[in-house]
Amino acid sequence: MSKRPRSSSEIQDQLTRSVKFLKRSLKHFDEGDEEEASRIAVELRKLLHDARTSHSILKQLGLKETLRFHDSGRYRERFDAAANRFAEIELGSGYEIAGRSPVQVGLVFLGVNGRAPQWYAPLGLRHDNRDWRSGSYQTGPRPFDEWWSDPLIEGSSGRSFSRKDLVLLTANQESGAHVDPEIDVGFDDLSKDMMGVSLAIFGRPPSALELHNAPMLPPMNNIVYPSIRQIADEILKTLDPHYNLRRSPLPEFLTSSGAFGRRIQEDEEPSVS
Repeated sequence: MSKRPRSSSEIQDQLTRSVKFLKRSLKHFDEGDEEEASRIAVELRKLLHDARTSHSILKQLGLKETLRFHDSGRYRERFDAAANRFAEIELGSGYEIAGRSPVQVGLVFLGVNGRAPQWYAPLGLRHDNRDWRSGSYQTGPRPFDEWWSDPLIEGSSGRSFSRKDLVLLTANQESGAHVDPEIDVGFDDLSKDMMGVSLAIFGRPPSALELHNAPMLPPMNNIVYPSIRQIADEILKTLDPHYNLRRSPLPEFLTSSGAFGRRIQEDEEPSVS
């Protein structure tokens, strides 16, 4: 079978086509079909992943080396440093934060959908710069290899996952491109990991007895799919600096301090207090 090289315009057409497919899947995801994350992961793999027999669209266009990638992640090393600075300011020298939770870092936030907790992709929402937790973010867009490969999402087991891990494992093991006969145990655990989170939700402050007797609900979805959704948002912002879907898919969300926030309006600056 004879082959010929694709022209630059043909590869550019493939980029346009892949972005179109990506946006279509994001629409379905935001309408409630979170299993669409498998298709999203496939498009991300086509755009980003290079291997011996795999050539990404961005690599073929020479963009992986020149683009700087939008980064909305909260990183462990940066979070711990910011937390310790805050402890020193509040408590004095010699103090540091001892507690650690995987919920503190990663790509998603915990929200409330109706009366059940749910992980969600924050899209343009982030901690306000006046909040010490904003120190867990990177200071700006990053080179591809760092953005793609740095550890970011943590599981309760202590294992960390990069964007590359999530995208390739979802595409390869969650029926996106194909179904591997064996599944990565750590990824399988992450997809079922509740991160130690459970909530009792009340419409008013509860009594001590009501709080004691209330059923504690775990998140209604897994943390992997909204993380994939957030990576896709980062890619669209990288490819188009004017792209900015700033609203949260959920009307209410929880910050890591436990306080409720609200959906922002189109003319507001996105932040999490």
